[in-house]
Amino acid sequence: MSNIVKIKKIVRILSVTSIQQLFIGLACLKKTEEKNNIYHDYLIINNTMLLNETVESIKDASSIHNIYNIIDFRQDLELFNLSISNNNVSERGWIYNKFIKLITTVLMGRNINELINKLQKYIIDARADEIYVRYKIGFPEKVLLNAFPRAEIHLFEDGLGDYLPKINKIVSKHRGLINKITSIQSRVIELIGNSVTKNFNSLKSFNERVVGIYELISNSNSHRKKELQNKVQCKFINIVSGYIEVLKQAKVSSYNNDLKGSFVLVLPSAFSAAKLWYKGRNHIGIDVDISYTTDIIRAFRKLYPDERIIIKTHPRTPAWLIEAFVKNFEDNSCHVVCYSNLPAEVFFLDEKFVAVFGGFSSSLLYAKNIFNKVAYFTSPPDGITGIYPSEFIPIVKDTFYRLGIKELKIK
Repeated sequence: MSNIVKIKKIVRILSVTSIQQLFIGLACLKKTEEKNNIYHDYLIINNTMLLNETVESIKDASSIHNIYNIIDFRQDLELFNLSISNNNVSERGWIYNKFIKLITTVLMGRNINELINKLQKYIIDARADEIYVRYKIGFPEKVLLNAFPRAEIHLFEDGLGDYLPKINKIVSKHRGLINKITSIQSRVIELIGNSVTKNFNSLKSFNERVVGIYELISNSNSHRKKELQNKVQCKFINIVSGYIEVLKQAKVSSYNNDLKGSFVLVLPSAFSAAKLWYKGRNHIGIDVDISYTTDIIRAFRKLYPDERIIIKTHPRTPAWLIEAFVKNFEDNSCHVVCYSNLPAEVFFLDEKFVAVFGGFSSSLLYAKNIFNKVAYFTSPPDGITGIYPSEFIPIVKDTFYRLGIKELKIK
């Protein structure tokens, strides 16, 4: 008598806030697939800072996987208007935002419940078996995890932030006050919060549901990874081979490099576009991005005088900034590409690729630690305010040094 294999239908939800997360998440889905199961995979896009063009690029890139349905949840989140922008990265601004989030979460319990109900309606039978989200659990992820409380949770990395040490140094002067705020937050929610708000922020209940945590670089010397390892009952699973396979699929379907000879990659800044993503940010002119990129190109020309330059813009870069890069840099030795449906990592697969230069980009980590390529970082230009807290810069630089990224000195 032959054994009858029972086929199960598994509903999976992949939550992403960037195109890089899409590719990492798809590698997770492939890692956990079982041959005899039928999968209905949903993709939810929940970053309200994404431009419409970027969202369309994410949808286009997802065509390499059999996605059952794509949910653009940005408008629902925007209408709810709970997200408090980190417009002020100073210590005082951080504390202010902490208070505002506390008050809003307590008073808006009914609205949170309505948002959860909206999300459930996007999914057939309002049921999910598995949820895939980044390590960093923010408000959109909490909505998703509360909407499907029985779903198993799979966590995947999101880049540079997952390899940094604890960032309490930024607010160390007010550590006592911050501890008091956190204590007050828990007490207030316990006393006057409804059932929704009481459970909404409970990371403990989320951690108990985690069945998989996935990484691209097997290096756990960071605050977020250490914290995860202490709180969940599973070990990190390296998915780098699956991630590379997903990148290769995207490369075949979208990437067309007709360059002859070797090339270096420059990842330019987009400081002038920050006002589109972070409301209230200080206005920074295009000239800052052009000048900064010019300095990078001049500096690396001394290291690679004969290589062709490819300027790969960030997937969120708006058209007007891309046009400025083309106008200022496009010539016989330099080419600007704006594949918004591809992360920079696709270029690392090219055998003609030599080295990459950029600011505080996660792509530098992956170039060195996954593809064993030369990677250089540069510090932000002087005069940039409101982008990075001053205490943050040395922390990032130390992390880059630790993970093998070289520093390119510019003026």
